[in-house]
Amino acid sequence: MKSGRVSFIPLGLRLNEIVDRRGRSICRGAKVPESVRRYLQSVGGEARGLVALNRVLVSGDEVSDGLVTLDGEDLRAWHVRNILKVEDGGRIRAGVVDGELFDEAEVTLGEDGGIRLELGAGVLVDDVPRVDVLLALPRPGVMSRMWSALASLGVGNIFVVNAYRVEKTYFSSKVMREDEIREALVAGLMQSGCDSRVPNVVISKQLKKFLTDELDKHTPREALRVVGHPGSDLKRLSQMNLGDVKRILVAIGPVS
Repeated sequence: MKSGRVSFIPLGLRLNEIVDRRGRSICRGAKVPESVRRYLQSVGGEARGLVALNRVLVSGDEVSDGLVTLDGEDLRAWHVRNILKVEDGGRIRAGVVDGELFDEAEVTLGEDGGIRLELGAGVLVDDVPRVDVLLALPRPGVMSRMWSALASLGVGNIFVVNAYRVEKTYFSSKVMREDEIREALVAGLMQSGCDSRVPNVVISKQLKKFLTDELDKHTPREALRVVGHPGSDLKRLSQMNLGDVKRILVAIGPVS
């Protein structure tokens, strides 16, 4: 089950899977009480609110002859009706994960609280984001938020590595499971609305081996490689001429 304090909407999340701290369902049916909606949208501390989707993404197996049907218990359908407030015949931005983008998907409202999307003509985005991120694995609570944030910013590759001050137990945490990672990345893509391509993720527990044997396979040596470091006297990426740079790798060290 998903906690009521969620910051993204995973594909296929059901309304009755949102529970409170005691495991009790707080959403029943397609109609969600105003108090619950405010609770889900609240921010601060661990109470991270639902964000408005800028693009509704679906998996390829949910598409049949250009149509997608989401029933009233699907949180994406609830979001379209209650947050985006789309009327029957209205249009939204949609997309297929790792597939085409549809900027004029037509919405048909169902009687059961669900929706049907007629995707129409789509566009396949060929350009892979030219920025890659090399990240020393932070604490699981931080990493759980970073997956969706990185995807929404638009990156091609995410390299998560071991480093000094990184606890080995972090790699066995729930947020490092493949299904959890993909779920959060897709959620970040829905928030950004610009792409449907899930970033490539590489996890390595051996930093030196990764730098010497693996990095060049993903980010060419001629790419601009920079290290993120705090300090007002350092040059920022915005101050650099990046016009001819084909790929950029930003390395971020461990949390001190």
